[in-house]
Amino acid sequence: ATLGFFALNFPFGKLFLGDGGAYLLGFLLAWMAILLVDRNPAVSPWAPLLACGYPIMETLYSMTRRILKRASPGQPDCNHLHSLIKVRLIRPRTGHWPIHWRNAIVAPFGWLIAATTGGLAIVFMHSTGALIMAWLGCSLAYAAWHWGLARRCKEVHANA
Repeated sequence: ATLGFFALNFPFGKLFLGDGGAYLLGFLLAWMAILLVDRNPAVSPWAPLLACGYPIMETLYSMTRRILKRASPGQPDCNHLHSLIKVRLIRPRTGHWPIHWRNAIVAPFGWLIAATTGGLAIVFMHSTGALIMAWLGCSLAYAAWHWGLARRCKEVHANA
């Protein structure tokens, strides 16, 4: 059902999942991750953690960033990776395009990150050490990409 929602909703975004839908999907993914590891002892607990890596990394990075800036980790901001991609990479090249097209162009960046972490989780699902190394590598890549886009954003605003 979720795949159908996304297939019918892309790229125009006519349907709205909302917070409740997002929380439900997160809960279902977490429950399936627990069942996967419980029913398949050969699968490392790090496999589902890495498979769901992008939203987990985004959450942890956002909370850490806000705490370091002495802001509430629960308050919203516009410094998520997908927002920075839209503002720094997409908007300068597609400024005259309708916003739903610009938002749709951001989606493949998220798909690439999710496919990378998910693919690594599948390949190394039986090797906890390799999964931990993959988690650290993906986390560092995420942080570097976020830092680079955020820094570029600050430079553009400083020169404006």
